[in-house]
Amino acid sequence: MSSGSVSSLGAALGSEWVRLHAPVAFEGQSVAATFAPPDADHLCEGMRAIEAAGLAAVVRGAGLHAGLGALPVRTDLFVSTEGLAGVRELESAEGVCRVGAGTTLGDLRSALEATGWELPLDAPDAATLGGALAAAVPGPRSHGFGPARDAVLGLDVVLADGEHTRCGGRVVKNVTGYDLAKLYVGSLGTLGVIESAWLRLRPRPEQVRTLRLDAPDADAAAERALAIGRHVAVRACGWTAGAGMPPSATVELASDAASVGDAIDRLGLDAASPGALEALAPALPAGGLRLRIPALPSQQVGVVKTLSGAGAACIAFPGLRFVLADFEADVAFDAGFAAGAEAARHGCGPPRCEAAPVDARRGRDVLGMTPIEAKLAHLLKAQFDPHGTLAPGRLGEGA
Repeated sequence: MSSGSVSSLGAALGSEWVRLHAPVAFEGQSVAATFAPPDADHLCEGMRAIEAAGLAAVVRGAGLHAGLGALPVRTDLFVSTEGLAGVRELESAEGVCRVGAGTTLGDLRSALEATGWELPLDAPDAATLGGALAAAVPGPRSHGFGPARDAVLGLDVVLADGEHTRCGGRVVKNVTGYDLAKLYVGSLGTLGVIESAWLRLRPRPEQVRTLRLDAPDADAAAERALAIGRHVAVRACGWTAGAGMPPSATVELASDAASVGDAIDRLGLDAASPGALEALAPALPAGGLRLRIPALPSQQVGVVKTLSGAGAACIAFPGLRFVLADFEADVAFDAGFAAGAEAARHGCGPPRCEAAPVDARRGRDVLGMTPIEAKLAHLLKAQFDPHGTLAPGRLGEGA
């Protein structure tokens, strides 16, 4: 973006909200300006000015999910949600709250600590609420929590043209017609800027225990995890195999003490070793490749064997119906993507790339959408953001 464009934007919106900074590397581009609105009104005004200037912006929270989706074709500035933070309303009696998009999940969890409720989103403390909803990446606890969209009662969203929209609200049965909140969740910030959300909370479990069961091979680990995952007290369950990951099943039980005890007895977990949920949620490989392959429980052993044969460390989630595969940086990316495509033939959908260096993603289909899903995504993008103001190209449009 030219300095003249930045100056005119700063003059229109206030230089305290539009700041120039040292260039930041982002998705193979260099970004040197950030718009950080302090409230919804400034966000609306800013988006109107950004679209009118013909600029392209990427919404940015903590930046933990910046590598999801296709590479944006152009990024002139960031729209930061840092000023849109805070727990605005908390109804402890009803288990609902309204939270600004820039609030970190760690801060939200701290605010809920004394209420008896917990946040049913499985994302790191450092993630912002807006980022967690826009990315909607399932974590191990999604087995018990459900997908991210299930936690959302309503959203305030500012569209690319600056229109402030609201869908849903603080109660469950208040939506007629299409539930737009479910459209924005998982859209990677391409259809609008999430400003705040009404969330449905869950009662905090009385007891939480994480256990690990070693297995002689992948088949045994898969069988054990599938049997365990059906119990009502299970909040997370998966099995591991492949490079550097001996076959094992890990389960997190979270419920009242009686239900947790019943699960241990019924599932024969008395001899299990204490485990850590990190086994099912490792950090993204630095400079490596992570793929997610949709797969039914009956398909997962075949998927894992194909991927592990190519050098991947694999985590399979029977209840969530997908397999994660991590390839270290020293594995050729062509080989990793080829292994993912081959493994998908044993699964039930195309692979999605969740992490990879920019050069490895360039020119590839990394979204994991079927042709029909891709067509719908592009039609929605054209309807909600016809001028390509928000992360143009991130949904693969125009490819």
